[in-house]
Order: sequence, then structure tokens, then C-alpha cells
Amino acid sequence: LIVVTVAFVIWHFNFRSPPIEPASVEKMTLPLPDKPSIAVLPFKNMSNDPGKEYLSDGITDQIITSLSKLPRLFVISRTSTFSYKNKPVKVQKVAEELGVRYVLEGSFQQSGDKIRITTQLIDALTGRHMWAQRYDRKYEDIFALQNEIAMKVLTEIGVKLTAGEVMYSIASRTPNLEAYEKMLVATTNLRAFNIEGNNKARRLAEEIIAIDPEYSIGYHIMAITKFMDFYFGKSKSPPKTFAQATELLKKAIDLDETNSSTYAILCHVLGLQRRYDEAIAAGKKAIEINPNSDFALMWLSTVLEWMGKSEEAIELSKRAMRLCPTLLPGIT
Repeated sequence: LIVVTVAFVIWHFNFRSPPIEPASVEKMTLPLPDKPSIAVLPFKNMSNDPGKEYLSDGITDQIITSLSKLPRLFVISRTSTFSYKNKPVKVQKVAEELGVRYVLEGSFQQSGDKIRITTQLIDALTGRHMWAQRYDRKYEDIFALQNEIAMKVLTEIGVKLTAGEVMYSIASRTPNLEAYEKMLVATTNLRAFNIEGNNKARRLAEEIIAIDPEYSIGYHIMAITKFMDFYFGKSKSPPKTFAQATELLKKAIDLDETNSSTYAILCHVLGLQRRYDEAIAAGKKAIEINPNSDFALMWLSTVLEWMGKSEEAIELSKRAMRLCPTLLPGIT
């Protein structure tokens, strides 16, 4: 009993972070939103294998996505929170620079088929650690665990969900684990924003579709690689490239109508084809699904600018910049 008690005390001492200095509303770079606001910092990869970084990033991404779907919550974009990755930052500074009240931190560790995820939610305005938890699960439970963490965050900050909102905010489908991992690696390659990364992502998209043809993200990623061929000057026929990307995106939507990013990319691709009415419809759908998507707001803003609707475009751009205050929105 003594050994168990001592072990618990040691774990409790190490797991809990020391008190932090409260953030100051007066020092915030941007006004605090009039609804609960949060920044989810990149989860740290504590595995012995640095190659598992894409898994810790994937967990962060999924939690951000789940929270972002709720209009009663203000969620800082992935692009901005990942600007703090691998940097010794203070929660107080993050809150003041991004203009949010709550900050979620975490870590990920994998050993064989076991995973450990630790999380802590901090109210930056008071410096109080609202909630901290360590989860030890099987790797195959990673999807359910990501949803569980997102739901716990909402409970702690006082956002009550209806049954319909719970179903809407969680992942719509549990993919094949191998296909899921390939998706994470492909996404990492896309974010490199170069020809080599684009080609690697295309090969991975082909593998994803072969493994799990009902997993929409395979077609989603393939469409992005087509789209990026145009931007890298590799498309021999832009009209054909746009048509292929459009077909792939519509296939992805047929399989999963809840992915805001798919609609956002479709908005831009249709805009490039001057199919403006369809582009606007896709952009609005993207924002309806995820009102916190800086990505969707910026793509729709771009299409509106092409149409000469500058005032509407500027308004959407301002909303996107508030969600992504440190950097321009990304491509995925």
C-alpha cells in the first residue's frame, strides 16, 4: 500500500503543471471573442520514435476539427497553433497573442499497440488548470479517444451539446488504421508545399483508396495533388486538371458530406473554372459545416474577389485572419 501511495504521489506531482501567470485581457493582441475561445496547442510526441510525429499532429488536428464544428465556440486555426510547435512557449503568451481564454496542451506516446495521451486544459485568464487527464488505451481506440477528449473539453468550458450536436461534432466514420496513418503522412507531405511532397501524397492517396475505397479522404487528397499540379506548373492541361479534381472532390463528398475542407477546396477549384454560383454554394456549405474554418472563409473570400464582390470578400478575410492571427491559412 505504501509503495502504491508513493507511486501515485510521484505521478501526481510530475503530471500536474505548476501554476501559471494569468493572461491579461488588456495585453491581448486581438479582442477576446464574445463566446468561449480556445487554442489547441500541438500535442508533444513523447514516443521514442521521432517518426511518430505525424500521429501526435493527427490527434491535435482531429481535436481541433471536432471543436471547430460548433458555432458557439471560437477555435483558433491549426495553422496558428502549430506556429508554436517545438517552441518553449508560455500559456499566458499564447492566450495574449491569439486572443483566447482557454488553452489545451497534451502529449502522445506509443509503445507497440499501446498509446498514452495526456491532456490539460487551462483557463489562461485565471491561470487555473481546469482539467488534466492521462489516458492509457489500445492504439485501435485512438479515434474514440480523440472524440472523448473533445467532448471533455466542451464539458469543462461549459458548452452543452444536444444529442444531434454530439453526433455532428465527432468523426463521421472510423477508417481503417493503416489508411488513417497513410492519410496523416500524406497530409504532412502536402504541407511541405513542394513538388516532391505533392508526388508522395499522390502515391499515398492511391494506396489509401486501394486499402479503403470507402474512405473519402483518399479522393480528397488525390484531388489536392491534382489541384497543386496546376500551381506548381506541372499541369499540361489546366481545364482537364480542374475537371479531374472536381470529380474527385465530388466523389469524396458522396462518401462523407461532413468534411468542410473538401467543400472549401471544391469552392476554389470551381472558382478557377469560373463556375461561380457552384463555387459560392460549396464555400457556404464549408462554412456551415465548420464556422471556425479559416481555410473555408479564405477560399470563399478569394472567389468573391474574383467576382468583383470586394466588400463581402474583405469581411470574410477579416474573419479568417481572426481565426488565424499568426500566419496565412494553410492548404489543408
